[in-house]
Amino acid sequence: MQKPNGKLFIEERLEKIMELVREKGKVTVEDAMDLCAVSADTIRRDFNRLSRQDIVLRTHGGIMVKDSSIYDSSTAERIVKHVEVKRIIAERAAGFVNEWDTIAVDAGTTTVQIIPHLQQFEHLTVVAYSLDVAEAAVRNDKITTMMAGGIVRNKTESVVGPDAVAMIKNLHADVLFLGTNAIDLSKGLMTPNRMEAEIKETLVSIADRVVLLADSTKIGKRALFPFARLEDIDLLITDKQAEKTQGDFLRHLKKINKEVILV
Repeated sequence: MQKPNGKLFIEERLEKIMELVREKGKVTVEDAMDLCAVSADTIRRDFNRLSRQDIVLRTHGGIMVKDSSIYDSSTAERIVKHVEVKRIIAERAAGFVNEWDTIAVDAGTTTVQIIPHLQQFEHLTVVAYSLDVAEAAVRNDKITTMMAGGIVRNKTESVVGPDAVAMIKNLHADVLFLGTNAIDLSKGLMTPNRMEAEIKETLVSIADRVVLLADSTKIGKRALFPFARLEDIDLLITDKQAEKTQGDFLRHLKKINKEVILV
């Protein structure tokens, strides 16, 4: 959505700027002015906002990629990364499903892999907002699939927007299998897209139990939009590499009484 005068809202500007940073590695004030059709002062304030969130490096006259930042990649880009680890995480997560459950399955290349491991159930309902998840679920005639309706994002093939949020708010899930683009000790769970953050936040609110599926490369990273606190999750399933590289993070989760499973 844009303002009536055609200018972008702040969140939309920040998303567009971050997309350009991902493409080019570095963005100048002039680049962003051309992209967003706003003044240099407005862009400088936007750059400062992004820098304060610690997802870009501020440079003289611009911003540049920070190694710990996560950008809005497509499903096609993400599906080829850490394939075997994601499969193992999803297989372990499926063990937390019970007969007659209503499970919400987040969009993502890890979460979608839960669906093939649900063949043994006779009575199961899956709540989805991802076309990939819904397509996988409807192949099993024993699964009742509920699909959120709204705007389909071409990049991620997920359904977002106020209609999708409103529908999900009226539902209940026994378990949510949640994905994330980034996990930060202080900021929590984060994603690069505002509308997907709204959907994820809503899913967390309707679930009795939240199971986070994330490979260790997501830990210690930041993205633009936080959508859940670490306190909101009940269980993290990640790979054993996290024990070597993210020990402080895992100890913090255990300190706040969150279960961690390493696969």
